[in-house]
Amino acid sequence: MKYAALLLIGLLIAGCGATRYQRIGSEGGYDDQCITDTNCLVWFRGNSQTPSERAMFYSLYRCAELTLERGFDYFVVESSIEDLQKSEYHVPAEYKTTTTTEGNKTETKTSFSPARVETVEKPLARIRISMFKGEKPADAKEAYSAREVMRNLEPRIER
Repeated sequence: MKYAALLLIGLLIAGCGATRYQRIGSEGGYDDQCITDTNCLVWFRGNSQTPSERAMFYSLYRCAELTLERGFDYFVVESSIEDLQKSEYHVPAEYKTTTTTEGNKTETKTSFSPARVETVEKPLARIRISMFKGEKPADAKEAYSAREVMRNLEPRIER
């Protein structure tokens, strides 16, 4: 029983970190939509613990995966956007009363926390790509070899 409780606590703590590289779900992740056979839109949405740069390199990693999955060798970034999605939630006012007893003496204390508004920021990275077969042109600024991107970013990917 003690080990089950420790395992549950460990899982809860692990779930509180930055969004991992995963298909999109309630805690964020990547998704993609192909507009044509060679043009796709890829995005990654993180939770409030996810750094913006992680959202961008996870999007780039997904671009590379998608390029290879569709039988291409390299991709060109046509456009990219990094954004922070902000949402606010209201925390109600709270009264807290504690009572302590020592011997014959009882003491009651009440504290008050006023209502407040909390802001949560979640990173979003979107990349539109065109995919090509063959060797990446040496002079193309925004062209990336899918295999090189995956090899370079793999050590930073948390699954």
